[in-house]
Amino acid sequence: MQVNEFRLKLFVRNFENMREFYTIVLGFEPVGGWDNGPDDCGVLLDTGSGIVELISAGSEYKLVQGCDVSLGVDDVWKLWEELKSQSIVHPLRQNYWGDSSFCIRDPEGFRLTFFSKDKARVTDGSQSEENIL
Repeated sequence: MQVNEFRLKLFVRNFENMREFYTIVLGFEPVGGWDNGPDDCGVLLDTGSGIVELISAGSEYKLVQGCDVSLGVDDVWKLWEELKSQSIVHPLRQNYWGDSSFCIRDPEGFRLTFFSKDKARVTDGSQSEENIL
């Protein structure tokens, strides 16, 4: 099976707050949406390699647990400087499997991990996972 487009749908409690976070803080570009009132609105946001779809959940809201999204970026070190004031799950660190990453929570608690491959490192699995930068 070949997937032609990947979309992550997040049903959110506070639509405006979440739209602001994903568009202003993270810089995802809106590419579509609808607004039929506070309980029926949504926006499609282009991440560069997929779509995040924020949809007002109204009374159907449930916190997502046991899941997060990992997003590969060109420069996780630069992005860390921009986002380190957000709600941190784990700070920027080098991982023994050959990338550096950090994890934050969006305003409703959904976990977002950002990572970049470590270009200058050759990993053999012998480094500790907790090698924090």
